[in-house]
Amino acid sequence: MKVLNSPKTNLAGISARSSLILTLVAILFTLSIIPAFACAAQPPPSAYPTYTLRERINLVPYVFSGTITDIKYGETAVATVKVQSYFKGSGPATVKISGFSSGADCQEMVQVNQQAVLFTFGNPVTGLKVTSKLDPPHYVKATEPLTAQFLNQVKEATGQEPVASLPGTAAQTGGSANTNLAIGYLLLAGGPILIFGGLLVYLLIARLI
Repeated sequence: MKVLNSPKTNLAGISARSSLILTLVAILFTLSIIPAFACAAQPPPSAYPTYTLRERINLVPYVFSGTITDIKYGETAVATVKVQSYFKGSGPATVKISGFSSGADCQEMVQVNQQAVLFTFGNPVTGLKVTSKLDPPHYVKATEPLTAQFLNQVKEATGQEPVASLPGTAAQTGGSANTNLAIGYLLLAGGPILIFGGLLVYLLIARLI
């Protein structure tokens, strides 16, 4: 004999499904507005100083053109850049720049294969960085589109021709890494030999005693 569900049971099931749907909608809505709240702390455009191109160049130690080849995301996005030419300062053919946007942190955003002129601080060998948009007094816009017109403006502002990246810097870095790896292998292989030798010496001394 088939037992029919009571109206109360059906209503309870419908109510449970409705609550689940409403909960999912609330979660999706919350996730959709998180970036807006995260960026709410960003100062208004009027809070940022207005610099001429020459002033921007004077404020940073490194200005160069290049292509972003890779981005690693963490607390900030770290972009790997293949340098085309240095307009201020000098350095290797490939550099890493931290401080770009990794999500809803209101920093400048970049993407792989983007070609740009970059205004950076730091050290081109150990790591460059860009300024934070959450610190208006010290913020300097880090990227500009890589166009012939803008490159000519940069040349005029610096008063010098662009400089090629330093030859051999990347190779030296790789060579250092290979040397460290070789030392590691030697230590790994030599460790058991030293232990075995020490054990033999101990046994010989124990016999003599």
